[in-house]
Amino acid sequence: MKKIFTLVAAAMVSAVSFAQSFNFSDFEEKAYEEKTVVNGLTINGASGAAITIDANSKTVDDVQYTRRLKFGGSGSKDSRNISFDVAGSGVLKLIATSSSSSADRTVTVLLGENSLGDIDAKGGVVAAKTVNVTGAGTITIFANGGGVNLYLVEFTSGTTGVKTTFFAGEDGATYNLQGVKVGSDYKGVVVKNGKKFVK
Repeated sequence: MKKIFTLVAAAMVSAVSFAQSFNFSDFEEKAYEEKTVVNGLTINGASGAAITIDANSKTVDDVQYTRRLKFGGSGSKDSRNISFDVAGSGVLKLIATSSSSSADRTVTVLLGENSLGDIDAKGGVVAAKTVNVTGAGTITIFANGGGVNLYLVEFTSGTTGVKTTFFAGEDGATYNLQGVKVGSDYKGVVVKNGKKFVK
């Protein structure tokens, strides 16, 4: 039987966004040798594995930064990391560089226990990088393969001004807001049998 797809609705997603920003220029210069919460950011340093905020001047995208967070070496989900909670999906932006001018490193980003991927931290280059975050939970960030320096950690949640058209089929299939058929493991806003759901 030929499946007939019908246009269900055109929806305007409301302009809602929320940002959490940790600009290390605003933090006190010190070495964190124990788990400490500063401005909503958990800095998980330890004796012998300190995370340090120190003076360092860099300009990225016309913004002047005067301090940086230094991981001081590789970390893990359990130690030498930073973390904060997010209430939903969004985009995480890091301004980062390797602590070595000649060695590239990476920063791992976790949401809970799940990896959201690694972000490049190039040697001698301070640059902004982003990673998509899908869902609520605790974001944990740590360096791999040696030290990495961060100047900014910023999370922006929500969707702004996206005009979408979605379709629903008579067969009970599930679609994303772009009208593309998706599987049962898809996360985000979906349409099924003419109704919107958040998965």
